[in-house]
Amino acid sequence: MKNISKKFLIIFITFLLILNINLISNAEPKSSDVPKFDEEPTFLDEDLDPDEYEEDENYANSDDEDIPNGPEVENNFFSITSNDVTINQNVFGDVFICTSGTAKIDCLIAGNVFIFARNIEITENAQIDTALFSCSNNLNILGTIYGNVYSAANNFKLGETAYINYDLNLTSDNSIINGEINRNANISCDKIQISENAHIEKDLNYTSKQKVNIDHSVVGGNINFIDSTAFEDNTTNNMIEWLYSAISYVILAIVLFIIFKFINSKLINEYTEFTHNLAKYFLYGLLGLIVTPFVCFVLLMLNVTINLAFILFAIYLGFMFVASCITIIVLSKLFAEKLKEKITINNTLLTILFITLLSIIYKLSKLIPVLGTIITLILVLLGFGIFIKSLLPEKHQDEK
Repeated sequence: MKNISKKFLIIFITFLLILNINLISNAEPKSSDVPKFDEEPTFLDEDLDPDEYEEDENYANSDDEDIPNGPEVENNFFSITSNDVTINQNVFGDVFICTSGTAKIDCLIAGNVFIFARNIEITENAQIDTALFSCSNNLNILGTIYGNVYSAANNFKLGETAYINYDLNLTSDNSIINGEINRNANISCDKIQISENAHIEKDLNYTSKQKVNIDHSVVGGNINFIDSTAFEDNTTNNMIEWLYSAISYVILAIVLFIIFKFINSKLINEYTEFTHNLAKYFLYGLLGLIVTPFVCFVLLMLNVTINLAFILFAIYLGFMFVASCITIIVLSKLFAEKLKEKITINNTLLTILFITLLSIIYKLSKLIPVLGTIITLILVLLGFGIFIKSLLPEKHQDEK
């Protein structure tokens, strides 16, 4: 499942953050609120392979790590082990379990539960007063959870005796819903089964490879389906669009470099004092970005200079478009000059190679939302500043 690694990371980060918070609940057990059932729930539907939900044989005979015998636990419970973990004494605090075996809860937990385990069992006798955060291979819920459930599991089963008072947020390969969800169910999976005995009070939002027939009497709100194969198509299209954009940008930068070199523009020689004039480039670029639109506005207000205002603004937009290319060209020229004595290759060809490399790195950085925006702004400011600096008379360029 392509989303499971992302959900696993989210739950893992949440686990580490909450691990440092001491949330001890003093609430009394709500035993009167726990629904009672006379019949044992059937663990699997006929259409799914029962072997998918069986415990791993390597852990079936391992020793359980139980809560020590005695009265209720009045604080948080922590367990990091390779053995199976069973909690059968009430815990008035949060539970943190990390095991390569099976984690089993068979009592009241008056707090949050965070579990990373091969298999997780929330028995019919279990009651979790707040939220469940879990990541596992198999998750079977038969008890009551009064908060939200956040889970990433290969195989998920909500039994007929199960009750979730808030939302179910799930990423899994195989999902079976037989119990009751008092609010919304948000599910991303490959296969999903929702029995006639299930009940979802509000909306069912599920993403899957195939749409399944769901009895509308089971869902009190809307049923919203998203085809997961559409994401695969979108990913391919996005990759093609990015590749096209990157190639176009590289070609534009190389063409500009050839033009600047052909006309012997001073701009291309700005690399010689790039580090020395870095602050000036930023200053000129910032002034150019701010002053130019203001000048265009003033010219627009004067009836006799309207055409000039539009021409100036068109030039401004054009340089905004190629400003980052100008910065990459100057940087590429700088790197090529530094390596020309170490590499026996034509300086122009080496510059073009650096232009290609830096352009691809820049386009990749734009995929990162915040960082990409910052890098783009820096390159545009530098490019605008380099262009303005190259227009100044020589006496200004010699000033220190």
